[in-house]
Amino acid sequence: MRATMIVINADEGVPSVKELQGEPGPELQREIHELIGGFLERVPQFDSIEYPMGSRVRHRCVAFCNEDGKRLQLTSNTLADVYWAMSQLKDHTDEMIAKEWLVGNVVVIFGDQEFMERL
Repeated sequence: MRATMIVINADEGVPSVKELQGEPGPELQREIHELIGGFLERVPQFDSIEYPMGSRVRHRCVAFCNEDGKRLQLTSNTLADVYWAMSQLKDHTDEMIAKEWLVGNVVVIFGDQEFMERL
């Protein structure tokens, strides 16, 4: 099982990338928890990502953010918003989420079918 984890840091312009191998489990959940700084919330309608940006290669994905990020007044994450909007435009044109934005760090994971099914 293989996957890629992209961390879109709210304070940096360039995402960091980490290659993952093996079955997703509690260690991965703890790592995501630390990266986003709180409890995990799956970002709705963030189902695909063009990565690297501009490559025209889309991957099915899952994205996570801090579920209390807005209440905690975390920094807006403009780059994550761009990726999220691109996913919505590609996959959810009839039901886009209006007037929402992402804050804090966002973690996006994509990988082979077996990894994603077990995530």
